[in-house]
Amino acid sequence: MCGRFAWFNKSTEIIDSFQAFDLNIDKNHIVDIPSYNIAPSQRIIVIKSESKTSLTFQQMKWGLEPPKFKYGSNERFTNKLNLFNARADKISNSWPWQTLYENNRCLIPCSGYYEWTKSSMFSKSSTPFMTQMKDKKPFYLAGLFSTQSGAFKKTDVGSCTIITTEANSLQSTIHKRMPVIIPVENASIWLNRETHNYSDIQQLLKPYPSSFMEIWPVSNKIGDVRNNYIELIKPISKLLF
Repeated sequence: MCGRFAWFNKSTEIIDSFQAFDLNIDKNHIVDIPSYNIAPSQRIIVIKSESKTSLTFQQMKWGLEPPKFKYGSNERFTNKLNLFNARADKISNSWPWQTLYENNRCLIPCSGYYEWTKSSMFSKSSTPFMTQMKDKKPFYLAGLFSTQSGAFKKTDVGSCTIITTEANSLQSTIHKRMPVIIPVENASIWLNRETHNYSDIQQLLKPYPSSFMEIWPVSNKIGDVRNNYIELIKPISKLLF
């Protein structure tokens, strides 16, 4: 599961890291606005492919709004679902993911993400933890997106979901699942719109190596989405690893 994350790096870090692999992306000032408590239903920044070597930033709602069925509407049904996460082992064979994984893959820039202890995200006794890269560089969560347009919408409205997989040895001390992290050197494979077969991307959906990551407990104040300040990411005790 991935129900909260933070962004406090800079767009230049993204641009430089992608350029190292011959992928170009234009600067966008919105990307430089930090947010320490990003929750489902909020608008987030995603990275989409424009061509084989050109990428773009776009704002989308976190929480997928699937394409409508050809006949009738699925609105009442989807309103009852939590579509901010998608299981990696379900995206090729379960609605609504199988309509998106072939052509609508994206990346979500991330500075760190939160996870609660196994008891419950909403339990008063649970403790939130921040997971970050040891080198403090931004990393990229695998996502799927959907765009919808209509008579009352001047532009396409995008929404997205974050893909999760089994937890690595570090994350499993807190929770049994973690977001899929795509190494920047594999971004071109993940974002390639000419890659349609699940078998070609399946290798990217594995847990990210624990050796590059660190984790520490943070304040329970992260549970309130109204809180959004830098102190939320600071450890309340020593690092676990």
